[in-house]
Amino acid sequence: MERVRSIVDLEPDEYIVKPYSVFLVKNRILRAFARKLVLRELYELDGSKDYDDIQRAFEFAEQTHPQYSSFLKRLQGSTYIKNGFVEEAKTLYEQSLNEQLTMWAISGFVSACLILGDYDNAAKYIALWDRYKFNRSPVLHECMAKLCLLKGQKVNALNEIKSAYDKAQNMDRLQNFARVCELNGQFDKAHELFSQYRMMAQRTYRDSLVNHVPVIRNALLSIQELNEQSLRNLRNIKQDMKRLEGHEEVLPELPEYLNLFDMHYDLNSGSYKLFRTKLYHTAKSFPSFSLELQLYCAQLALLGQQVDLCRSLLAKIPVQPIDQTEFAYLVTRTQLQVLNEQCQAETNRLDNVRHTWSTLNEDNRIQGIEMAFTQYQERRQCPRMAVTMLKAMEFGFPVSLSAVSIRKLIFECEQVVQESFVFSREERADVYQSANTVKKLFNDRLANAAL
Repeated sequence: MERVRSIVDLEPDEYIVKPYSVFLVKNRILRAFARKLVLRELYELDGSKDYDDIQRAFEFAEQTHPQYSSFLKRLQGSTYIKNGFVEEAKTLYEQSLNEQLTMWAISGFVSACLILGDYDNAAKYIALWDRYKFNRSPVLHECMAKLCLLKGQKVNALNEIKSAYDKAQNMDRLQNFARVCELNGQFDKAHELFSQYRMMAQRTYRDSLVNHVPVIRNALLSIQELNEQSLRNLRNIKQDMKRLEGHEEVLPELPEYLNLFDMHYDLNSGSYKLFRTKLYHTAKSFPSFSLELQLYCAQLALLGQQVDLCRSLLAKIPVQPIDQTEFAYLVTRTQLQVLNEQCQAETNRLDNVRHTWSTLNEDNRIQGIEMAFTQYQERRQCPRMAVTMLKAMEFGFPVSLSAVSIRKLIFECEQVVQESFVFSREERADVYQSANTVKKLFNDRLANAAL
């Protein structure tokens, strides 16, 4: 089983693709295993070897095993990339393409181009393949999906990986399809695919507690509003979370994941104060998190309308270099870009709201107050919006609210600001002064009506 697993891991597309018969799969595995035994020394070339050593090793292998000539070229290119000789790998693949337009050469060449940032050449050769081969293979769809991810074209990446999955299904492709669905905000579909992956991985070498993490995360992300169905889903999610408890020795980051899931659960169930308290406490440990945990934590800050916190957390994540083309890495890298864009867009929206309110308040204070209240209702957990609402109430109160509701609104805004740790000392002092002004105005005008 270990032998079969190593071969399937090496070249999954050649062995786990329907509609191959069992007989054909068996023969391919046996041939690949025999080849791997013969060439085992080449598979073990690691980063300690220089370019000349690798080249000599493959030249010798080609002389002694000419029957594997085509495969040796393929393995040589991937070995170059693995050891950091990407330019040399690109040259080798390009020479092979000039001799014959093969799938392994085109996919290797495109992978090398992606690492080097040569996107134009990658797209050019994919177009060349399309012109001569008519049907784009699943492998080439995956290459194109990677190219789209590197360009930040997440929708196009989803279309490409879906085409790859529709043409030939395997476990890696299923997982990648789920990842790109999540990247595009299709959380229901991502939850379905990750659940399918988890189920199919049971009692195989892919079975792991890690498989539960994206299932729970997307189940929580798919809940947009509280209703009967979402409450049932939350109860099921809580059960899934309990099953993971006590397995820290298997998954070292499990406590951090469970903490973030618990925060997300509080957010979805409407426990906003508890969510904010946990979020700002967790943010103190942010630098020690893995990249995946950091992105999820920043995403929760944005979902919880803590825009300034989200921006400060994202600023702590270094720019991810393009030094590898694994699908999981490219999705994570693109997710960081998307989160930065979403956070910046929300920051711009809040700035526009503040500017619009300030301009409107000079012309018509009643309209300015109502406009601020309307925007606040959409972003009740946002500290910056709470500050704008307090500033607006220095000039009066929303006419649609009773005195009791206005008093509740004042203390709600103040609480949101108090539980936020993104303001400087000067900004916080200014907010408290504004809150005191509003309270004094309320006591002068409406205190008796609120009794």
